[in-house]
Amino acid sequence: MTSPVIRGVNHIGITVPDIEAAKSFLVEAFGGQVIYQSFGPQDPPRQGPEFERAVGAFPGTVVRAQAMVKIGTGPDIELFEMHGPEQNQPIRASDFGITHFGVYTDDIDASVERFRKAGGTPLTAPRAIPYATEKGAGNKVCYCRMPWARLSNSSPRPTAWPITTRPICADGRTRTDQSTILRIAGLRAGRDRTAENSLSGRRGALL
Repeated sequence: MTSPVIRGVNHIGITVPDIEAAKSFLVEAFGGQVIYQSFGPQDPPRQGPEFERAVGAFPGTVVRAQAMVKIGTGPDIELFEMHGPEQNQPIRASDFGITHFGVYTDDIDASVERFRKAGGTPLTAPRAIPYATEKGAGNKVCYCRMPWARLSNSSPRPTAWPITTRPICADGRTRTDQSTILRIAGLRAGRDRTAENSLSGRRGALL
């Protein structure tokens, strides 16, 4: 029996208190593109025991809206606006679970400033990466917090990493040009979606 092949990371789900504000932030901060919106406040909400079992939601949770946002060539960001009788605060970097995602950019200073102007909060100025495996001339990182208290991190990488897991271009070449990583913390798992067109042209994307 042939083992199933994982093609790559398709999307990351994030639960937000206001999906319209979240979509606007991702567009303004990252140049994101709203690919589609599955349903919105004008539509019947997703709720009930069957939904709660399917996604592991707390009883009484109501999903008011759901949308998919594309950022560059990486995995999509799936947004959920959920409300319910019990919701945890956004997790911290020290908590168990997924704490952030990263994005590359060619100019970390400009990207962090764009993030700030869009409503996010950089925790520090861009700083040198402290790990020997990722050090290099001009390599930097910056963690930032999203408006709904999710955490994010940016870091430019103008120097190639001295390891085999360097960013790979779509044509298979190793990237050695300047790039930046942005990491967003406090993610929540979204539903599975199989969409071949969403995976096309993403062999070089790293999270």
